[in-house]
Amino acid sequence: MSFRRSAKRLSVLAKLRKVDLMVLTEGGVGIQEETDNKFFSDKEIINDRFFWRIVFSKHGFKNRIFYKAIGSKTRLKEYAEEISKENIKNLCVAIDSDLDKVNEETTDSIYVLYTYGYSWENDVFTRILLLEHLKDLLLEYVEQKEVVLEVDRLVLEFIESSRIIMSDEFKFRKFGVSFVTRLNSNRFVRLDKDGVKIDLVEVEKEVKLLKEKILTNDWNKIEVPLLATFDKFVYGKFQEHFFYLLTQYIEDKYLKVNGKRSKNYFRRELLNKFKESKEVDSFDYYASKIEALKKAIVESS
Repeated sequence: MSFRRSAKRLSVLAKLRKVDLMVLTEGGVGIQEETDNKFFSDKEIINDRFFWRIVFSKHGFKNRIFYKAIGSKTRLKEYAEEISKENIKNLCVAIDSDLDKVNEETTDSIYVLYTYGYSWENDVFTRILLLEHLKDLLLEYVEQKEVVLEVDRLVLEFIESSRIIMSDEFKFRKFGVSFVTRLNSNRFVRLDKDGVKIDLVEVEKEVKLLKEKILTNDWNKIEVPLLATFDKFVYGKFQEHFFYLLTQYIEDKYLKVNGKRSKNYFRRELLNKFKESKEVDSFDYYASKIEALKKAIVESS
């Protein structure tokens, strides 16, 4: 069993560090530590901590922050419960929503921040930000309307396919099983001459295999929310990979670009768009959450 400090001990550590807030995030191997809202070097791998730094900085959080990447969402949920129950006011958990909002399994606390969508990838890899990115690449070469129509067609197909997958995921969760995390994005999200698509035939094979292991007659009895409920809660790794391949498809079709940029480069480009944009769907959500946190810190000081 790995060692885990209690929330109270981390609160003491935050005081020793002389910071106003310690933010616990997912991602990373072991515990990674950074102070304040400085951004990483160009060679840094983009992760959850990187995203949350942008959120805090973008929405004017000026207090001194100490970031810890804990790694496990299970651990973070434990910390969230401790922070809420013990009324700790210098720790904050920043965590992926996953399907917690759909299942009404969130911790209600100003000091627990959930992503707007399933994960940070869903908040960054969006139609709006992709079109802004493509506009920079294609403005001098092609008619923008043609690109927008193509992007909209493929995004709609992706959403419709994802609704089916996430409704199955919702059911699997009722049996204590996560299905989507078993799916490799490179295998099931594919680029071809007509665009980028989820291979639902292959996905359905995996669904069938897993259902056989569960051995239940209750599968069809589970009530699933309206499929549109899952639009914000698509599996984040799928959404990221879809938009990454979609960019390659558009560049190849309209610019005849040879080769491809790394996924980390693509992440950085879209994160920069996220950082600058007030048009993203999540803007008001994060603005209100950070504002509430700022007020709570002032009141507790």
